[in-house]
Amino acid sequence: MSAFEFDVEFRGPFLVASGYAELGIDDAVDPHDPLPLTAWKGVLRAEADHRLGFSLDLVHGTFGCPAHPAAWAWSRPNNYEVTRQAANRLQLTPEGLAKKGMLASQQVAWGAPVRLRADFRSEADIDRDDASLVLRAAAHSLSGLGSGRRRGRGWVRVQVRDAHREVMPWTTQDTDRLVALLKPGQP
Repeated sequence: MSAFEFDVEFRGPFLVASGYAELGIDDAVDPHDPLPLTAWKGVLRAEADHRLGFSLDLVHGTFGCPAHPAAWAWSRPNNYEVTRQAANRLQLTPEGLAKKGMLASQQVAWGAPVRLRADFRSEADIDRDDASLVLRAAAHSLSGLGSGRRRGRGWVRVQVRDAHREVMPWTTQDTDRLVALLKPGQP
């Protein structure tokens, strides 16, 4: 497959911090780019590497590294908008008071579903079928993105579509290929 689309449905608020503060806010959501493609690619890469355990050669070939460009070129609609909302994070003392220095003000974003697209680059240094499987497996495995995803924030549901926008469910044949890629040389 030479192109995929990913429908990302947010199941709650998410925060991909912009790297700058706003008045009274420690971690702000970028209103112009609330879900940077770099964050999306990074979370997929982490799924492929840490959760699924693909070899570094497959991870680097699929998502890129200094020695190799990524196998996929990413795009998304320019009109993606979110609703920003204030949220606070604090750590309490045994008396129920905020510990000194442990109160942070954040913004979180509530977003409508967004569709992201990945097109295979013909100059990629990886087999297209292998790169496709790694990418699809990471997307199907993904359950959260942004900061706080292990604390109930940023939960997502991802549906993978082919170039004709048909949903691509994960199949037993995909699982067999996945096992073969994870354990090369074993029956």
